Amino acid sequence: MTQAYQELRKTARALALASLFDKPDERDVICDLLQLGLELEKILEIASEPMLAMIRMQWWVDLFDNASLSDEAPDFAKRLFNAPAIATNDILSIVQQTQDSLQSPNPEMAWERLFIVMANANSWQIDETIMKQLGRNLGALYLEEGGYQPLDDRDIKKASAGTYGFPRLVNLLVSRQISGKPNQDFLLVFRYLWRVLF
Repeated sequence: MTQAYQELRKTARALALASLFDKPDERDVICDLLQLGLELEKILEIASEPMLAMIRMQWWVDLFDNASLSDEAPDFAKRLFNAPAIATNDILSIVQQTQDSLQSPNPEMAWERLFIVMANANSWQIDETIMKQLGRNLGALYLEEGGYQPLDDRDIKKASAGTYGFPRLVNLLVSRQISGKPNQDFLLVFRYLWRVLF
């Protein structure tokens, strides 16, 4: 497995496993974008200390707003910066939208934007509204006030012509967690496999 997959597996095993059901060249983009999202989520967790959160978020803005990345950048950030299918402005838009949310009473990670960038980087032919809702639903796991709206697997399958595994599997993962079912169980890979095959 690639470094991108291994890194994500250490922090979000279920999401990393979901990425296995897409093409290897798509998997790295999925994993690195999810790593970025999870890093920005960590900053939002300290949003009760606004100044500290703003400083950390600005570090990410400055990191991607340069002609080259500094050596202190995490490996996933270097891969994103150098990914031919992702424009630096797309990464900046995710970070800046998240940064702007720090000004609101309920800051949130720009998961919706991240999922659109993911689809575009992988050239997925999938309904944008589906990807946005998947992003919102994943973000709802981190928001106390919720915001989750169920998506039917058949709708995702139809919107993607049944081609891409990750959108369907992240939907399964989020719906299980929202309903209180475990997402770290030993049968998760088999649940994923069943969903992709049928």
